[in-house]
Amino acid sequence: MAYARCGHAHVVLVHGPDAPSDAEMHAYVQDLERWLPELVGILVVTLGGGPSGRQRREGNAMLARNGRKGLRVAVVSDSLLARGIVNALNLFNPGIRSFRPDAMTAAHAHIGAAFDGPAMNYEVDRLRQRLRG
Repeated sequence: MAYARCGHAHVVLVHGPDAPSDAEMHAYVQDLERWLPELVGILVVTLGGGPSGRQRREGNAMLARNGRKGLRVAVVSDSLLARGIVNALNLFNPGIRSFRPDAMTAAHAHIGAAFDGPAMNYEVDRLRQRLRG
């Protein structure tokens, strides 16, 4: 996984096809907690990989501890399984929604980044290249 802030109000997170390690996810959760006071939303783009149940619980606990459980998250993926998981999570966290890759504009709008789409797309491409090595 690779992630970066995009401006002050958003985070872009890119997953490859595999789940992140516990160390990667823990570092992300720590950074996210530092950035929370300014964050409006998170854009996640995945090739199918994503956090384990334990890793999701760690992230959700941190958001709840900081009063940000409803933070808006857009998960973009071709994977029907990934989108199905997100739709199930939406029952407990109405701030998270899934999108197909051809609905990136709607994903940006969901996280309050309608005008920041080009910068976010650039960041997604940069992070994908970093994952490829």
